[in-house]
Amino acid sequence: MSSNDTKIRPASPAVLDKKTTGGRIRALGRRIWSFRESYTLILPGAVWYAVFAYLPMYGLLLAFKTYKAKLGIFGSPWVGLENYVYVFRDISFMQAVLRTLQINAGRLLFQFPVPIILAMLFNEIRLGKSKKVLQSVFTFPHFLSWVIVASVLTNVLSMNGMANAIIKIFGGDGINFLGS
Repeated sequence: MSSNDTKIRPASPAVLDKKTTGGRIRALGRRIWSFRESYTLILPGAVWYAVFAYLPMYGLLLAFKTYKAKLGIFGSPWVGLENYVYVFRDISFMQAVLRTLQINAGRLLFQFPVPIILAMLFNEIRLGKSKKVLQSVFTFPHFLSWVIVASVLTNVLSMNGMANAIIKIFGGDGINFLGS
């Protein structure tokens, strides 16, 4: 044996103790405690992902089962890929896929450029006040829910609504806008 060759010695019991699971967990706990402010900032995001990204994954099991309500998700019989075979063999499946692709292509061609063109046209308006008014008018609907829009239209156009009230003020009969 030459002087360059070193003999590998077994680790001492003290070194082995530090590498045990308990020692690693304690070291991890100390590290987490020393950076507790950072982990506190991460906690809301981690809880959000756990609740809204990972827990719903259990619902994906339904695609591989024949669901029976009285048995629940975990008690329902397992069918494997049988549900997928049924869907892919359906004639209307391919029609639905093609229709979806057509709708998305149409939206990319026609709906996507319109806001960009409109923004470029607004940029060319020289009068500051009219420019801001037009921008507000065009962007305001994006902040409303369709439920709110439907409620407002129902209240305006109903038999007791604002439109019929104005018609009646001028001597006309009410019009059933929503019923005819």
